[in-house]
Amino acid sequence: MIIKRTTRDVPSLLADADNLLFELEKAIKERSLAVYYQPQLDTKTGSLEHFEALVRWCHPQRGFVSPAIFVPLAEQSGLIESLTELIIDLVKADLDIWNIDGMFRSVAINISASFFADVEIAERLFAKLESIKEHAKAVTLELTETAMVENRILAREFLERSRELGFKISLDDFGTGHASLAHLLDFPIDEIKIDRSFVSQVRESEKSLQIIRSVLFLASALGLDVVAEGIERIEELRVISELGCSRFQGYYFSPPVPKCQLDEAAAWKESA
Repeated sequence: MIIKRTTRDVPSLLADADNLLFELEKAIKERSLAVYYQPQLDTKTGSLEHFEALVRWCHPQRGFVSPAIFVPLAEQSGLIESLTELIIDLVKADLDIWNIDGMFRSVAINISASFFADVEIAERLFAKLESIKEHAKAVTLELTETAMVENRILAREFLERSRELGFKISLDDFGTGHASLAHLLDFPIDEIKIDRSFVSQVRESEKSLQIIRSVLFLASALGLDVVAEGIERIEELRVISELGCSRFQGYYFSPPVPKCQLDEAAAWKESA
């Protein structure tokens, strides 16, 4: 069962930010956070082997703390590096188990722009990635445009080295930043994710429809994979499928779930 916190709880949490930050640091050190996985479905093959890793925090007193609260807090405080390293460790442990069971699973891990603030922090992340290079073919590093362009030279070097190890690179929130087309040429990208802001308007907005059509055409020409994220309605799935996209992610299929519930997450196919 997914525990949800209402927006009414947010002000009290933000008012207690200092204590929350202390508790988050403690949770990271004690490794008491969890990774949930949101499936990415390939409708052409019917496979459910691609997932996005998302961190979740069930506090012993506060209950479920929304990542919309604690992830920005980690970003602002400098804890995001330690948090990301923990996520990588947890994903590696799950990949180890899947390998033993003979199951292939591909996992996307979000990488913060904070890692490209200076060379030392970027090297810290690269060292962590080297420690899981046996799983490189099964891991995609997901970055936003902002993460790539804030320190363009350092980011490009990091991504090129990561690709040499076998990791794939995904550009998240495609189309919401500046000069996205240029970034497809400047950076070693394997995949783009169509932002929810376009997906949600695909039936109501001709402009959104044409943007998605153009993205899919461009991706095909460049040999890039495409994931449409934020699919919440069957109508969105049908329209974007007809345009040629085959991989989808969103609550229509499954919310993020613990690893033990991934088999249940495929139950949508029974009623689709």
